Amino acid sequence: MQTREDKERWFVEGFDDFESVILNERHRSPTRVWAKAGYEKEVIFVDDGGFSIWEHSYVVNGDSRNWITCLEGTGSTCPFCERRIKKYFQTFYTIIQTSGHWGENEIWYQNKRRLFCAQPDVARIIQKHKGRLENTLIGRKFRVGRLDYSSEATERCFEYVERVQLDKYNNPHPFEYRSLFVPKSASELEDLLATKDGKQTGKQLLTLSACFEEK
Repeated sequence: MQTREDKERWFVEGFDDFESVILNERHRSPTRVWAKAGYEKEVIFVDDGGFSIWEHSYVVNGDSRNWITCLEGTGSTCPFCERRIKKYFQTFYTIIQTSGHWGENEIWYQNKRRLFCAQPDVARIIQKHKGRLENTLIGRKFRVGRLDYSSEATERCFEYVERVQLDKYNNPHPFEYRSLFVPKSASELEDLLATKDGKQTGKQLLTLSACFEEK
């Protein structure tokens, strides 16, 4: 009989089960921290445990930077998997992006709490840095960038900068990952797939886009 704990194995917290989950799998994941080749951003880690899930990417109004949590591990059949839509194993961290940018309505955003998405190989790099820095990345600032357009992930280039005081920043607390990524029902995913242009259902099932940002 499947227990409640079994049904909640749609995610992985920490790295104890990380390698076993992605063993014998190779993935090319859509990147969520967008940067032009040769550009860098500075980020500060708010947590460093890592919250990992399987995700699918889908198109809404011509934009493929939309993701939905896969139903693998929930006890339900995933409509996306049934249609052989590729799934990606992603690990998430909460960070503060100190690099500023212009948003909509010409508003300047800086030092915002964001969601940092890492592919398996990038997550391993993050863990290596953690081991070198007294086994914690909390309050550690990194310069992350993209060497060129052939790089699969913006996060591939990491450079440690310094340690900072998180209490200087607004709301330096981890996101509630289980709430942010809680899986939709199979019927909701079916509805999403049934909507050709994604306009209506895309709004109903709005998920995290390139990098979850508090404005």
